[in-house]
Amino acid sequence: MSLARNNGTDLAPEHAQARTVRVHRLVRKFVDSAQSVPDDAKDVLYYTLSVGHHTGVIDCFECVLSMPVEVFERICATLPEGEARYKLEGVMRHSEIELGKAQVDIVIDALEPLASAADEEVARYVGLFLEQLRIVREEPSVYVMVREVVS
Repeated sequence: MSLARNNGTDLAPEHAQARTVRVHRLVRKFVDSAQSVPDDAKDVLYYTLSVGHHTGVIDCFECVLSMPVEVFERICATLPEGEARYKLEGVMRHSEIELGKAQVDIVIDALEPLASAADEEVARYVGLFLEQLRIVREEPSVYVMVREVVS
């Protein structure tokens, strides 16, 4: 009998919930101004923003791709052993990964051969995923979150 996972527990197939992998891309950032920042602290806030720290910053994401978890697992299984595969398999280990400038080239290089895979479903989702990763490569402050979602 095949069992689905739900928050660490196993469910029988008739109670299994749909599992998807969603790619969310950063589309906007703004400073949380709900609280007034004292004048003497504004310099510190702006400095932390300028060096990339997220003190007081709210990141807004948009879901740009959703695929069945089984397709994502097939994509990972098709990749050669290495850093890109390990990074993407992090979704299954931790339910979420972040892909930013530091990792995106490695993942793109590993995924590109799969864009013409014999498995049409894998090829289609890889192509869509690559589009998002290329945006990350081109935009200095953009990154994506890849999450496993149980619904």
